[in-house]
Amino acid sequence: MTHKTLLFVVLSYTMLLSQPPVLIDSLDLIQQQLDSTQQKLKEIEQILSEIGMREHQTLQRLELLQEKIALTENLLKQIEYRVNSYNREISKLNAELICLMEQQDKLENRLKRRLVVIYKYSKLYRLQSLLTSKNLPEYYRKLINLRVISRADQQLIEETRKLNAEIRGKESAIQEALATQERLKNEVELKKQELLKDREQEMLILLQIRREKSAREALQTELASAAKQLRNLISQLQVRITETSSENLEMKRGKLPWPVAGDVVASFGVQIHPRYRTKINNLGIDIKVDRPSPVEVIATGKVAYADRFIGYGNLVIVDHGTGYFSLYGNLTSINTVVNATVTAGTVIGTVNDYLHFEIRKDGQPLNPKDWLQ
Repeated sequence: MTHKTLLFVVLSYTMLLSQPPVLIDSLDLIQQQLDSTQQKLKEIEQILSEIGMREHQTLQRLELLQEKIALTENLLKQIEYRVNSYNREISKLNAELICLMEQQDKLENRLKRRLVVIYKYSKLYRLQSLLTSKNLPEYYRKLINLRVISRADQQLIEETRKLNAEIRGKESAIQEALATQERLKNEVELKKQELLKDREQEMLILLQIRREKSAREALQTELASAAKQLRNLISQLQVRITETSSENLEMKRGKLPWPVAGDVVASFGVQIHPRYRTKINNLGIDIKVDRPSPVEVIATGKVAYADRFIGYGNLVIVDHGTGYFSLYGNLTSINTVVNATVTAGTVIGTVNDYLHFEIRKDGQPLNPKDWLQ
């Protein structure tokens, strides 16, 4: 509860010991405070509703960000898998390339040695081949075989070089694809960091919203408690006003003010009708007025009825507590409402012709003249 409201409630309880006029003023002040508190409660409810919407929207954004982060992490896993696959492929190609290069080196070295031998000993080889050959065709076959072997070695070297070039081409393509994946990985990682940063900001916003919500809910609880105490206080004041009014009504027998200025044209009790000469039991008195006049309450109380009533016309009934009621009938207009707290002199309506006025105790009519001054 706010300090001002709490102080007001505490001070208001001390008013219960006051006299009726002060009680009425206190009741009005407390009612104003209650109205103000209830208005603040409505405002807080509206604010809490708006906070709830903001919280819901923030949670939706967080959920969407979390989904994006999950998709990004999944994409990073796929990219990482492809990168690892490319690296394994490159390692495999490098191993094959090393083997081919070693094979190529061996073939080239062998061919070089063979060519050197042929170059150095070509004449001797031919002479030896000629001497060892049985005939001329055999000699030519040996020379042709030597050329075939040399050409085969050279062809094998060319094929090895070609395969080497293909492997290097594959490796280059894989390296390019790997570089693309690395760039994509960096871009996705950067996007993930941005999403994580956005999520962190949204989490801070959500934290602030929930702190504000918690504070508003605490204030709402305090104001609701204050409103409850104020309503209880109003009820106690109304009871106190009624009790005090009843006590004062008993004490002011014969001293109460007249509800309207005028002449009594019909007294309390059994009357003879001037025209029909029949007996009429008048439960109150009729006060004739010369001009439209305001009708005032005779003592403190609470309006129990304010509307038309058969036989009474416009009627206002005021409850003075402990069974005492005052009735104001034949009103031209009604200027009060049910449950309104009134004091002596409060205008509750107007009359243009005559006012029918009654005082009752536990439903039994009393002679108003015994109570009025």
